[in-house]
Amino acid sequence: MVFIIRDITERKRAEQKIQALFQQLEIEKNAAQLNSITDSLTGLANRRYFDEALRTEFFRLKRSGSTLSLIMLDVDYFKSFNDSYGHLAGDNCLRQIGTTLKTIAGRAPDIVARYGGEEFAIILPETEYNGTETLAERIRKAVEDLGIPHTASYTAEYVTVSIGVVTVYTTELSLPEQVVALADDALYSAKKRGRNRIAVADPIASN
Repeated sequence: MVFIIRDITERKRAEQKIQALFQQLEIEKNAAQLNSITDSLTGLANRRYFDEALRTEFFRLKRSGSTLSLIMLDVDYFKSFNDSYGHLAGDNCLRQIGTTLKTIAGRAPDIVARYGGEEFAIILPETEYNGTETLAERIRKAVEDLGIPHTASYTAEYVTVSIGVVTVYTTELSLPEQVVALADDALYSAKKRGRNRIAVADPIASN
């Protein structure tokens, strides 16, 4: 009888160890999946996830007949910032901006991503032109209000961003890459016009 009880107890312990091992493996698997779509510096979505999410939202737009907006922004004179303050300060600057973007674009369907280097992107499903432009201005002002010193900037004494905005409708474009191109053109326009400002693309005029 003693041997039977001991055998059952040892079997339960073995089963518990196996179950714990499977749980740990599942946790590690989920962590690996999360890491594969997350930017390690800012904690935002990375470029890979952005590309997949934009494609998903774009073709959902084509089916639903709704709207899709995209904001792209770039830190003004960021190379000069790194040269003046060092890369650690540059990393901290990007983290602060990333946190600011996530706080402002906080709706569940919105996707905030680090697009690459000092460039960020925000996907805004079912968001009209006026709402997108208002949000972009809030972002521009919030980054400016962070008050991160930038004496090497030709625009302001503090870190600022230039922003490109586009809102597209179901019949206007055929590929998600066209949305990025329009927002990127608008971003270039904002830089060309003096930086620390917003420029809005018109997809109809661009076709």
